[in-house]
Amino acid sequence: MKRSWPEEVSLDLGLDEPDDEAALRARVADSLRVAEAELPELVLYKRSIDARKGKVRFHLTIGLGKAAAETSGPPPRELTGEPRVVIVGDGPAGLFCAYELARLGVRAIVVDRGKQVQPRRHDLKGLNRRGEVDGDSNYCFGEGGAG
Repeated sequence: MKRSWPEEVSLDLGLDEPDDEAALRARVADSLRVAEAELPELVLYKRSIDARKGKVRFHLTIGLGKAAAETSGPPPRELTGEPRVVIVGDGPAGLFCAYELARLGVRAIVVDRGKQVQPRRHDLKGLNRRGEVDGDSNYCFGEGGAG
């Protein structure tokens, strides 16, 4: 009978615990109470640092099986030709969209209305101190403007 695996497993590791592939396989096998040899392919989905409650540790989300390997997608690559998609805004959402499209082989162009952060600070000072609004450089436009 074929074993049914969860889509992903979460692990917390101390800062000094090994996080190489062999150590992770051992930890996942232990958490699922199976032998390491039984485990399917593992794919690291996410690695973050958790420092809540005064204890710093790594939090890992690991995918199991062939489906996990397929969801990681192809790496970004150099794309040629005319852009097929226009992305409006170079904040976090726009840049992530461009990144994901590049991973899928779709060339995009990112446009943004506002100035970069440092020059925009001068315009924001004028807005805050004198009420002078620059229609192309304020809180709504520029790097990270929507955030």
